[in-house]
Amino acid sequence: MLPVDRIDRVVGQTRDDIARHGNDVAYSFPMEDYLAYLRGVKSLQGGFRGNIIARQKGRRLLKEIKENCSRRALFLYNKLALFQLMRGAVDALDNDRFPHEILSLYNQWFERIVKDLSVQTEDYYDLTRIEFVQDIGVACLNSVPVGGAWVVQIGRVGLAPLVPGNPSQGLLYLGFLVLRAGGFKPFCLIHTVSRYLLRFNEKEMNLAYLRIAALMKKLPRIKGIYRRSWFLDPALAQISSNLAYLRQTPQQNGARLFPCATKNYDVKHAMAMSSAVE
Repeated sequence: MLPVDRIDRVVGQTRDDIARHGNDVAYSFPMEDYLAYLRGVKSLQGGFRGNIIARQKGRRLLKEIKENCSRRALFLYNKLALFQLMRGAVDALDNDRFPHEILSLYNQWFERIVKDLSVQTEDYYDLTRIEFVQDIGVACLNSVPVGGAWVVQIGRVGLAPLVPGNPSQGLLYLGFLVLRAGGFKPFCLIHTVSRYLLRFNEKEMNLAYLRIAALMKKLPRIKGIYRRSWFLDPALAQISSNLAYLRQTPQQNGARLFPCATKNYDVKHAMAMSSAVE
């Protein structure tokens, strides 16, 4: 695992950078309240989960920082928060909770964050940057890297299959969750990480499924795997035959598929994967 002294050095250097900047945001505003807020941010979906008090404190704190400090000071504060979360994560990761391969993937993710210090500008450490928020999610241990272009989060399944105007499907979906799956949570929710799209392929996806299975053995309370994506569209084999495995693999291994309404971001993400957009 990444040596903690490397993280501690970055924390110290960042505190020094903040002090030299002349606006000691690290001491003026309670970091623990801010970290509690960040731990509740849904790293890949937007929104917030968790304690409402932590959310209110965090938002109030963020507003005060923005009102009283420069943008550069906020970026440095976010950078400091990221590395303090990483420090806590390194202490919390162990073989009882995570399989060895996943521990290795956490280490690789943290190594990349440290290496990024030499290439990222300060404005990278901004909560409007999805890549940074993804780093926060992994550093909080809210997101579990499973290899390839994917992470999983532990949470509740979505309600998208409860399509308005189709009550029969809604009943089938609810019946499946209650009678077969055993409830709405917890499930491993699969998410694609855009920075690792070069690792998006069938071999890596199959390895990711095996790592998720190993994680579920460690955490037997997890009821299954959930994914909502255009990757599961039945038309995928005709439109992008090279991606057909994304639907075929889960279907051939017992997955139950339910149609969902198409949203604007589904179209946006689908077109982003196309090499022939006009």
